[in-house]
Amino acid sequence: MRISEIKSCAAAEIAGEKMNRQNRRVIALQKLVLIKIARPDHWFKNVFVLPGVFLGALISYPELGISSLLIVSYGFFIICLTASSNYVINEILDAASDKHHPQKKHRPIPSGRVKKSSAYIVWLSLLLWSLFLASTVLQK
Repeated sequence: MRISEIKSCAAAEIAGEKMNRQNRRVIALQKLVLIKIARPDHWFKNVFVLPGVFLGALISYPELGISSLLIVSYGFFIICLTASSNYVINEILDAASDKHHPQKKHRPIPSGRVKKSSAYIVWLSLLLWSLFLASTVLQK
């Protein structure tokens, strides 16, 4: 092998590594955008349902006492997943009108950063997971 061939192979390898790094960044950013449409930053609002969930668990399962906190935590997580599925379907349904709104046009779906088909997959996944997990909560 000549020196020029070695240099070109090394350059191609470096370029390939750069492309791999860039591809990994793009994939990571796409995942972050998909997570963003589920609005986990809005989950704090679900804290307001905790007293009702805790009281319901305490009434339904008085024998559990303080361990019903685990059930409440589990229920809280399920509520958050359900709320996220609602946020995603709302993003999908409002995308057309959000394109014309000065602030909302920058959201992932109206701006085109997330395809509607991908958003539907996220919505359906969140919905099905929340329904499945809800079905596993203690049953009488």
